[in-house]
Amino acid sequence: MKLVLPSLGWHVKFKRELHEYYDGPLGNQIEKANSNILEEPYDEAILRSDADVAAFVSAGATRWVRSVYYWTNHTNIDFPEDSAGKVIDVCMGRALVFQDRDACLDELARMYEPVAWLRGIATAGPPTARPLAVAVLDGDRETLAVLADALEDADHPRAADFRALADAEAGKKPRKKARKPAKAAPVATAQEVVLVGGFPASGKSTHTRSFLERGYERLNRDERGGTMDGLLRPLAELLAAGKSVVLDNLFATKEGRAPFVAAARKAGVPVRFLLMGTGLEDAQFNASLRMLETHGRLLMPEEHKQAAFKKDPGLFPVHVLYKYKKDFEKPTTAEGFASVETVPFERRYPADWTNKAVLFDLDGTLRESTGAEKYPTKPSEVKAFKDRAGKLRKLRKDGYLLLGVSNQSGVAKGKLTKEDAEKCFAETAKQLGVKFEAVAYCPHAVPPISCYCRKPNPGLGVQLLWTYKLDPRKCLVVGDLGTDRSFAERCGIPFVDQAEFFS
Repeated sequence: MKLVLPSLGWHVKFKRELHEYYDGPLGNQIEKANSNILEEPYDEAILRSDADVAAFVSAGATRWVRSVYYWTNHTNIDFPEDSAGKVIDVCMGRALVFQDRDACLDELARMYEPVAWLRGIATAGPPTARPLAVAVLDGDRETLAVLADALEDADHPRAADFRALADAEAGKKPRKKARKPAKAAPVATAQEVVLVGGFPASGKSTHTRSFLERGYERLNRDERGGTMDGLLRPLAELLAAGKSVVLDNLFATKEGRAPFVAAARKAGVPVRFLLMGTGLEDAQFNASLRMLETHGRLLMPEEHKQAAFKKDPGLFPVHVLYKYKKDFEKPTTAEGFASVETVPFERRYPADWTNKAVLFDLDGTLRESTGAEKYPTKPSEVKAFKDRAGKLRKLRKDGYLLLGVSNQSGVAKGKLTKEDAEKCFAETAKQLGVKFEAVAYCPHAVPPISCYCRKPNPGLGVQLLWTYKLDPRKCLVVGDLGTDRSFAERCGIPFVDQAEFFS
C-alpha cells in the first residue's frame, strides 16, 4: 500500500457556481489550478497548494479562503463517524479536512497504522531513524527508503513494513512469498445471513460466488425481479429450512437494511454485513469496462433512457453512482449486525493487456487556439506546439502508442460540431507530423455530470485501455489540468504534467 500523509491546500468558497466562470479567463485558471472540485455544492473547492489563490481573491471571485490539511479516503481507511475533521465530497472521492496539521495527523494515525508507526519512531525509535521519521511525516516521501535502511540496520520490528511502504512508493513490485498449497473452500458450519452491499459495479456479484461455493442460497432482486420487500418471504422460508443465505444489493441506507436484519433475528439467525471497499472512482471504471465488454462502446446519457438498455441492471447512468454516494449511511453493529466488515478492493487487469501508450490531453498540452474560444472550433484556429513533435516521434520509436483524450464541451454548447472537432484533431496531428492511433473525446457539458466520458471520469481511459489492450502500469497520462491528473488516478495510470514531460 502507498503511504497516506496529509496534504496542504485551501478550502475556497466562490461567489458564484463554478460553471458560471468557465467561459472566461478566470474559469480557465480555476480549472487549471483545481484538481478537487466538489461534486456538491457547486461553489466550493479544495485547491492544491500550488494554486494561485491570490489571483482568485484579487479578482473578487471568492467569499473566503481557508488554509487546510486534508487526506482522501482509501479502500483500507474508513472515515470515523466521530472525527473532528469535516468530511467533504471531492472529485477524487471524499476528503477529511482539518484546520490544524497536528489534528489531521492525530486522526490519520488513529485510522491508519503506518502513520502511528512513524510517530512512534519519531519519538522513541532508533536514534538514527528518528529524524528520518520526522522528515517523512513532514511530507518527504523520498526519505522512506533511507528510513527503511536505518530500521533494518537497527533490527527494528517494523523494518519489513517500512521496506514494503518504500517499495510501493518507488513503484517496485512487492517481494514474492513462497506459495502455500491452496486450501479447499471452507464449508459453512453455522447458519447465518450475509448482506453484501456497496456501490453499483463494486464487485458484489463476484464476491457472492464464494458463498455459493460453500452452500449458501443467494437472493438477488435482479435475478428474481420485483422489489426488495419481495425477497423477505423467500428469506424466511430458506431460514426455516436451515439454510444460510447471502443477499447482494446496494443496501445503502439503514432503512433499506432493517427488514432483512429483522427477518434474520426473528428466525434466531445471526446476520452480518460485508461492505465492498470499492470507491466511486473504481466503480466508474468497472461500470465503463462492463459497457465495453457487453456492447463494445461507452453508452451515451440518452442511451441509458432507451428500453433496450434500461432492462439490464448492469448498465446504469453515472448519476446512479452519485445517488448511492449521497444516500449512503455507513452500516454499524448498532443496527443488529453481528459484525460489519469491509472487503478490500484490488484491481486486476486482463492478462492480455500488455501494450504501452502515452495518453495526451490536447488543449494546453499539444496545441492552443488562435480563435475566440480556448479550444479551436475549426482547423484554421489550430496552432500545434511544434517544438514538442520530437518527443512524440521518439515515443513512437520506443514502441509507445500515441493517444489523445479530450473534453470537447463546445460540441454540447453549439460552438462546433463533432465533425469540426475531429477535423481539428487531424490538423493537430498534421502540424506535429506524427500519427495518433486515436483521439477519444467527450462532447458533453457540465453541470450536471451526465456521462462516464468527461474527464476526470475514467470512461475514455477505460475505452482506450480496452481497445488497445494497454497495461496501465506501462502507460502515462500527460496533461495540464487538475482534471487530467484526477482522470489518470481513476484509470490507474501515472500522471506527468505537460511542462515537466516536455522540459
